[in-house]
Amino acid sequence: EEIEISIGEDDGIKPGHTVVVSRREKYLGRAEITRVAPDRAVGRIKQRRAPFQEGDRVQTKVEIR
Repeated sequence: EEIEISIGEDDGIKPGHTVVVSRREKYLGRAEITRVAPDRAVGRIKQRRAPFQEGDRVQTKVEIR
């Protein structure tokens, strides 16, 4: 299953990035970005704790290895 987000390559999003989806400080899940355009991106849902909806916040997930 996929999601489309309203940030993209112009915002530094690249294929392979992981984004975290939240609503009012509540973690909803995460997705891995598969395709990007200048102003949007599409990702494959990797985890979902609750349904995503328009207006949810998306942020990149920072992982230190």
